[in-house]
Amino acid sequence: MVVPEKTDLSKKLCKAFQKLQMEDVSDTKAVKHLRKLHDDETTDPVEFVNNMTHILRLSVLRGSKERMNKYDAKIIEVVCRWATSFLTDEENKNKENKEANATAGGADDDDDEVIELPPSFRQLFDWLLDSHENGDSAARYKVCVMVNRLLHLLGQEASIDDELYQKIYDNMLERLKDKVADIRAQAVLALQRLQDPKDETCPIIRAFFFHMECDPSPLVRKSIVRCIGATKLTLSQVLKRTLDVDENVRKTAYKFVADKVHIKSLTIAQREDVVRRGLTDRSDTVRDVVAKYLVPAWLRFCNGNIVELLYALDVGNSNLSTAREVLTVLFNDVPYKELTSAFQYLDTNTKLVPKSKLTPETASYWNNLAKFLHNESEVKGVATASPFFEDFLPELSRFCGYVRSYLLDYKRKSKEILEQDSTQEDEDAHEMAWQFISRQLIDMIPLFDLGDVAGRNNLLKLCKELLLSPKIPIALVEPLMKIHKKAQTNPQQRIQDIAEIIAELREPMREAKKDEEEKEDGDEDDGDDFFMDSDTEDNDKIKDKKKSMDKGDVISKAERDKLEESQRAKKVEIAKVRVALNEFSEDLQIAIKSKLFQSYSL
Repeated sequence: MVVPEKTDLSKKLCKAFQKLQMEDVSDTKAVKHLRKLHDDETTDPVEFVNNMTHILRLSVLRGSKERMNKYDAKIIEVVCRWATSFLTDEENKNKENKEANATAGGADDDDDEVIELPPSFRQLFDWLLDSHENGDSAARYKVCVMVNRLLHLLGQEASIDDELYQKIYDNMLERLKDKVADIRAQAVLALQRLQDPKDETCPIIRAFFFHMECDPSPLVRKSIVRCIGATKLTLSQVLKRTLDVDENVRKTAYKFVADKVHIKSLTIAQREDVVRRGLTDRSDTVRDVVAKYLVPAWLRFCNGNIVELLYALDVGNSNLSTAREVLTVLFNDVPYKELTSAFQYLDTNTKLVPKSKLTPETASYWNNLAKFLHNESEVKGVATASPFFEDFLPELSRFCGYVRSYLLDYKRKSKEILEQDSTQEDEDAHEMAWQFISRQLIDMIPLFDLGDVAGRNNLLKLCKELLLSPKIPIALVEPLMKIHKKAQTNPQQRIQDIAEIIAELREPMREAKKDEEEKEDGDEDDGDDFFMDSDTEDNDKIKDKKKSMDKGDVISKAERDKLEESQRAKKVEIAKVRVALNEFSEDLQIAIKSKLFQSYSL
C-alpha cells in the first residue's frame, strides 16, 4: 500500500481518531464528526479512505499482547458505523425516488433493486480482506471482527455483488482453518450469511459440519451451533451437540432447538430424547435453559394445551419419568388455584375423570398434578397447597371402586367394541394404553390418607381382588404389593394375606364349570361348582352338603363362604407345613454332609 503524504486531511484524521478514543466521546458523535470531515475536506473518497486505512493500520494490523483492548474496539465500531452510514444515505435516496415516482404516477417497479455499495464502504472492505493473512494473530482477529461488524450493520435485507461475495467467501473459509480458535470463531460469524443450509454440497455447510464435530475448541463448536441455519439437513448434526462434553455447547444446542425448531420437525423418539436428556443434564445451567426455553416453547407450539404436548411426546409408550419431569417444569411457579382450575377433566361431583375421557395423556396429567400438589403440601409443608390437594382428590373408597371397575370391567367392554373392526396393531395399542392408564391410577393410591378405616379396608380388598385376577399383567403386581404393604401395617396379617393369595393362585378354590361337568359325566347341577375334593372332616362336610342339595335343600351364602374359608385356612396350614418340611430337609442334608449325625438322632 502506498503511504499517503502528510496533508491537512491526514492531520485532521489523526486528531479525530485521538479524540474519539476518549471515554466522554460517544460513538454517535464520533461518526458524525468523521462524516462531516469526509464531506467538507475532500472531494475524492478514495483519498479519504487511504488516509483512514493508513491510521487504522496502527490499531488494527499492529501486533499487541492484548487481542482486543477497549480503545481498539471503539475505533473499529466507529469506523464500521461510519462506512455503513453511506449505505443508509443511498437507501434513503432510493426510497425518496420511489415515493416521487409513485406520486407522479410513474410505473411502480416491484422488482427489488440491488443498491450499489458506496465507494468508501467497498474500498474499506477490500482493504480488510486483503489484510486477513497478517502474520500476527491479533491483527487477523481484528480484521475478522471488522468484517463481521460490517456485514451485521448492512442489515438483513442488504445484498452485495458477486465479486465481493466470492472474496469474503474465500478469505473467511481460509480463516476457518486458522490455528487460533478465536479467529476460527469469528470466521464462522462472517460466513453465517453466506451459507446455504439446504444444500449438502455447500462448502460452508460441509466445513461447519466438520468443525462442529471435530474442532477441539468449544468456542468454535458453540459459534457454529448458534450460526448454522435450521433445516432438515442440519438438524441431526445440531441434536448431536446436545451430547457435547462442554456444557456451553450443549446449552446453545438446546437454545437452538427451542428458538428455531418446531416440535413437529422432530420425531417422537427425538422429542423424548432431547427433553429427557435436557431435564436430567448434569449441569444446572443446561437444565435451566431446557426448563425456561425449550419446554415452554414446545407448549406454545401445542397451543398452550398440556394434553397436546403429552400426546406429542407419546407418553403412553415412553418412560414414565419423562412426563413427570416435563410436567413438573410446567407446574413450577404457577399458582395452585390456576393449576387445579386448568385441569378441566374432573367430574365436579365425584372428582373422578370419566372413563370416556381417560387417555394416557389425561391419566398422566392427573397423576402428576396430584403428586405435585402432594409434594408441595405434605413433603415441603406449603400450607397454601393443602386445601387444593384435599379438594383435588376423591374419597378413597370411591377411588377404589373406580380403579376396580376400570381394571376389571372397562378393559373387557372396550375390547369388545374394538374387536368389531380392528387389526392386531390396534389391539396391541389398546392393550398398552390400558396398562399405562392402569399404572397411573395405581400410582395415585399412595397419595391418599389411609387414616380412614373404611377406605383402608376397601383398599386391602381391592389389592386382593386385583392380585387374584388373571386380567392383571405382571407389571402391575409390584406396585400393588407396595400398596398392600403400606395399607396393611401388621406384618403377621400381611404374611397371612400373601400366603392366602399365593395358595389361591396355585390351587384355586373353585373349578371351572366345564371340568366339573366332564367329571360328573354330564351332571348339570350348578351347585357342584362351589366344592372341591378335600380330606378328612371338611370333605365329609362337603359331601353332606352335596347330599342335602341332591335332596333339594338350599345352602345359604354364609355357609358356602364358611366352607370356602375353612378350605382356604387348611391350605394355608398345609403350605406352612410344606415350607417347614423343606427347611428340615435342607438342614438334614447339611448335617449329613458335615457328618453331624447326633444333631438329628432320635
